[in-house]
Amino acid sequence: MKKSHWIISPSVDLCCISLGWLVFFAAPYLLPDLSETFRLIAVTSFVAHRYFTFPLVYLDRIEFERRRLIYLITPVLCLGFVALCYYFRVE
Repeated sequence: MKKSHWIISPSVDLCCISLGWLVFFAAPYLLPDLSETFRLIAVTSFVAHRYFTFPLVYLDRIEFERRRLIYLITPVLCLGFVALCYYFRVE
């Protein structure tokens, strides 16, 4: 089988992983009345997600080595995007 650099496929990886944050970034601008709801969902998802993902990825040497660069860069990018969301938040 040919080795792929995609987790699932190019379109799924792009839409769900690379651009998934866009919903939470754009939502307060498009629906200002629901901005707190979107913030709660984003924070809850982040907190719940990390307790399952961190041990599976960062403590499993085989999985971590498979996509080392992705696992090192992704948290930095996510924190940067969250910082942008707070910087440009709708008051």
